[in-house]
Order: sequence, then structure tokens, then C-alpha cells
Amino acid sequence: MKTRLFLYAAAVLLAVSAGCSYFEDDDDDDVVAEEIVVWSQADAGGWHNLAIKSDGTLWAWGFNREGELGLGNWRNRTIPEQVGVDAGWTQVSAGGRHSLALRENGTLWAWGMNIYGQLGDGTRKDAAKPFMPGLETDWSAVSAGLYHSLALKTNGTLWSCGDNTHGQLGDGTAEERTAFSQIGLDEDWVAASAGDHHSLALKSGGTLWAWGANDSGQLGTGTNDNSLVPVKVNNDEDWAAVSAGGSH
Repeated sequence: MKTRLFLYAAAVLLAVSAGCSYFEDDDDDDVVAEEIVVWSQADAGGWHNLAIKSDGTLWAWGFNREGELGLGNWRNRTIPEQVGVDAGWTQVSAGGRHSLALRENGTLWAWGMNIYGQLGDGTRKDAAKPFMPGLETDWSAVSAGLYHSLALKTNGTLWSCGDNTHGQLGDGTAEERTAFSQIGLDEDWVAASAGDHHSLALKSGGTLWAWGANDSGQLGTGTNDNSLVPVKVNNDEDWAAVSAGGSH
């Protein structure tokens, strides 16, 4: 369900070259400096949005019934509002009703709905503010699905938690996991994306892998059979990126 937007656009070019823009005040002809806001990353979830500015601050807006905005309450927001006061955020992923993020020190943070254990802290308790589900400092990427989560570590291992009704956690079972559990023993995963009820991932050799729900053929295996473990989509070895949607 990921549609990642890296919002560099013209504003970035202007910021790099000038740092600010100017406009003329009609009343007194004074030249006034106008600050340019530069966003570095954004992600759209089911009903909420997350974004990081170039200064490393984290912002959120949209639906907030499960605390998925991370603002400490359950009120919706119609404009971006900063999450806490810290900078140092490097990646965000907005899921169905939960959120995941990484900080520059390699820590993983989660908040929002946790009824399926998708926050990975071993509980099912929702969280209205970002918290660390563990103490590890070697996380390199995260992806929030509808009700499950995927995360990569710097050693190339792949981890999952949350809803597993269709095998989307890839651990060979259909059992929910409330804490992050490693998918197999492989250490060559380089990217992963969580959809509604399925998951996609890439390995360092350029191969594409899929698992979970397959009722619409979203695994790309030529069948409609679900898979409880990662299966190679085909024999191609030149895949460069993955993004899992709702059912595609």
C-alpha cells in the first residue's frame, strides 16, 4: 500500500541555490525574505500521512483515531503538525492505522494501532506517541502494511510482526506475531514492502520474492494460491525496487 513520494521538486533547487526566496511588499515596497520549506521524504498510509523535513523533523496529518499521527492524542489533523520536538528522523512508513519510523542512530520507532501486534513490542496496546519496541540500533528500513510490519537490519536479515492471517509475515505459519521475528535465516535482503495482506522483497542478487495473500494474483507467481513463506516470483535477476499496494 506504499506510494512513496520523495518531495525534492523545484523547492529543493531553490533552497540549495539561495536558501530563501523574496517577494515585494505592495504597501511599502520592502523586500521580505520568505523561508522555503524543504521536505525530504513522505509516505501516504490508509488514512494518514507522514513526512520528514530536510532538518530531520517528523510531521503528520490526517486520521488519528488509533494515535497513528504520534501526537499524543486522538484528534485528526487537517494540516501537517510536528511529531514531538526531536530531529534525526531518517525514514517513515505509514500503514493502515499504524506508523513506523527510523532515526539516524538506527533505532526503530512505532505508534498507532496495535491490535494485531503490528508495533512489535510484544503487546496489543495502541500507542499515541512514538516509542521503541526494542533496543536494537541496527535497523536499516521499515515498511508498514495494513495490519503488519516489515523491517530490515543492516546485516541483511528481514523481520516481521503483526497480522498473519494470509501468511504475510512469511514465517511459515498463519499465526500473529506481536514481536518482530526473523523471516528465515537469509542475510541478503535489501528491500521490502508491506501491502494490505501480502509482502514483497528484494535480495542482493536482484531477485524478487513475494508471500502472503494471492487472491488477486498479487504475488505474481501465476497462481492464486497464498504463500506462507517467501517465494521467488520468476528467474529474473534485475529487479531494482518494490512497492506493494492493497491487492497488487
